[in-house]
Amino acid sequence: MKKAKKRRSQSRIAMISITFVVGLLFVGMMGKSVALESQLSSYNSQIDDLDRQIEEEEGRTTEIDDLKEYMKTDEYVEETAREKLGLVKENEIVFKEGEDSQQEDSTSQTEDSQKDQSTQEEQKAQTESSDQEEAEG
Repeated sequence: MKKAKKRRSQSRIAMISITFVVGLLFVGMMGKSVALESQLSSYNSQIDDLDRQIEEEEGRTTEIDDLKEYMKTDEYVEETAREKLGLVKENEIVFKEGEDSQQEDSTSQTEDSQKDQSTQEEQKAQTESSDQEEAEG
């Protein structure tokens, strides 16, 4: 009988020990699961941020491609020549506001008169060369 009591006592201690170890493993696994859920949530938010950045960059790429195409047009060349170089078409009058406009107007008039002179000189040269060819021929 003493042996039976002793065995029962030992088997209870063994069962309690096993239950305790299983409980500890269960708590540890739950803690790890919570940590992994938190990490997964962090990764998902990073994925969302990166997707948003990709969309923004694709939009910028589209804008840059559109600008590249526009820069190949004659309209862009003309606009740039007007804005940055101050060029004007023949027989075109430019009105500008402020004190600087008087100086710029005189500059554009000077440029226009120089263009007219160079055009007249080219016409004279062409006329003279055609006259020379007729005289030789």
